Amino acid sequence: MKNTLKLEDIPVSYRDIADTVGVDSFIKLCKRFGGTNMYVPTPRSVFKPIRDANIKKEFNGSNYRELSLKYGICETQIRKILSK
Repeated sequence: MKNTLKLEDIPVSYRDIADTVGVDSFIKLCKRFGGTNMYVPTPRSVFKPIRDANIKKEFNGSNYRELSLKYGICETQIRKILSK
C-alpha cells in the first residue's frame, strides 16, 4: 500500500516540520523518534566545530582582533578556541 499522507493531513502543530523536511522525511522522523522529546540544535551550534577549525587554521600568531570581527565573537573567545 502506497503512503498517501499529504501535508494537509498532518496536524497543524507539526506541519511546519513536515513542510520543512518533506512529508516522507517527517514520517521517517515519526517512526524513528515518535513518542520521544527531541531537541533541535541551532545552526550556530551545529557549525561551531567547523568555525573553530577555521579559526585555528586562519590564526597567524597575532590576528585575534581580525578573527574576532570576522566570526562575530570576542577576542577572549578566540583565545579560548585557540588554546584547545
